[in-house]
Amino acid sequence: MDEDKLAGLNDVQDFFNRSHSASASGTFCTEQIGVKDFIEWCNDPCNNTSGNCDVDSAYRLGQTICALNELSDDKIDEIKKTLERVAAPVISNTDLSLKEQNERLLENAREKLLEHDELHSKLKIRLGVWRGDLTETSKKDLPGNIAFYCALKLRLKDRPDEQGYYHYQFDDSGNTIARVDPLKPFFGSTQDNLNQQWHVLISMLAYLDVAHALSSEHHEYHCLYPYLSRYDKGDLNEGKLQLKSSLSLKVISGRDYTSKPMMTWIKDALVKQEGK
Repeated sequence: MDEDKLAGLNDVQDFFNRSHSASASGTFCTEQIGVKDFIEWCNDPCNNTSGNCDVDSAYRLGQTICALNELSDDKIDEIKKTLERVAAPVISNTDLSLKEQNERLLENAREKLLEHDELHSKLKIRLGVWRGDLTETSKKDLPGNIAFYCALKLRLKDRPDEQGYYHYQFDDSGNTIARVDPLKPFFGSTQDNLNQQWHVLISMLAYLDVAHALSSEHHEYHCLYPYLSRYDKGDLNEGKLQLKSSLSLKVISGRDYTSKPMMTWIKDALVKQEGK
């Protein structure tokens, strides 16, 4: 590892060493980290440890991906076409504000998606709803998560990798890769132990990457962009990350990621890199 990267990691480790004592003042932070460097550091974690955080949106995304993986290609294509049909009349309704369009779009899409009986049944099993319907929390991000899955599958087909890894679209060279299977979010036979490497590299960074890629009118799945537009925070080439008490993507999205299992995993991954 070159000196610049090592210096950056020393800053990160210094943050973790003093975070508990400094947290009361709320003043601690590190230098901003380039997204490509961060991905590289997170590609070779300690023991690929995991954490069970079933209240996290990443957990719901993971279970949605697992449910969709159990469906045939024909069924996935049918679901994608449902998303297309729902989007067209809503986004063309100029009487609605952008906020109203988004709310109407998501509400209509949730209703239509859950009319697919096989999908509905598998989601109920995956998301732990054995009786009755899905909870409102389980339904919340369903259209966006399904749109992400469809675009993700297309990306894996367009840029096949012998190990099934995801190639980030913000890097035209194709050299920036998440070295984790994007379609396998969990560890263990019970499929409820979230892989925190997947959480960071796929649920967070690939989600932002796909959202921005779909913004291009030339993208084959541009029709799905309305479902992910709120996650389009621009080109990750321009983005920086910052580690405070949480992982902050302020330059990209203006939001913090506060999952404790994820932050513990990031700490372990960066500490291992520093020791190399």
